[in-house]
Amino acid sequence: MSYFIRCQWRPEAGRSVDDRVVEAGALLQSLELVSFLGTQWYNLGNSKREALSKPIKPGSLASVGRPWKRTKMGAGWHNTRLLAWNGKDDLDAADLSVTIVDADENEAENLERVGLAADTLVISFHGRCAGSKHGRVDVFDTARTIADRLGGAALVTSHDVVEAAEARGMRNYMVAGYAAFWGVDRSGRNPQYTALRAKGIEPPYSFIVERDLSRKDVDLVRLQEVADLLDSPRSATSG
Repeated sequence: MSYFIRCQWRPEAGRSVDDRVVEAGALLQSLELVSFLGTQWYNLGNSKREALSKPIKPGSLASVGRPWKRTKMGAGWHNTRLLAWNGKDDLDAADLSVTIVDADENEAENLERVGLAADTLVISFHGRCAGSKHGRVDVFDTARTIADRLGGAALVTSHDVVEAAEARGMRNYMVAGYAAFWGVDRSGRNPQYTALRAKGIEPPYSFIVERDLSRKDVDLVRLQEVADLLDSPRSATSG
């Protein structure tokens, strides 16, 4: 089964892209994340052989420049991205994607309306899971660490759970998952916390639906509860 942790967060107002790159990279090189993911990463290539010929230098994740790549997405909008693979096969494989958004004021408002304004970190990994463990490291502890360190909302889910939620007619099935964790927002404008504030809940906060990652038949009512919390900004901004 294929799993992933996805975290979205908003930085403090005025914080530079370079500072945000260094912060995200430092998290990936921290003991908590290294215990989960290891230390060796490779730039993507057109083949496995090509990718393995492009190792990422240890320690460079927390530095500006390679392996990070800045791309113009539109007028007044650039993304700085890190895409990497751990070089392993099948059940031990993991992929990493981090996107730092840089947009001017007008474009930022447009991105907010369509749910693309937040910085994003996605870790995809595969089947060596027993309970909530990936190897000997707890998947939920890792997601909680990411949310706490970045001040965002982190979802633990799998493609199978998302597909099962869609098949069962669940609304906002794309944010169905085993658990979600919220860190303390540092931006002063992060819409992820609208629903939590309305309910009188203050982050840091966690919502665990199911600890057994091998299960696909996760309780639909509880899946809906956590999805509603995660999806609140989009429904609020779409009218």
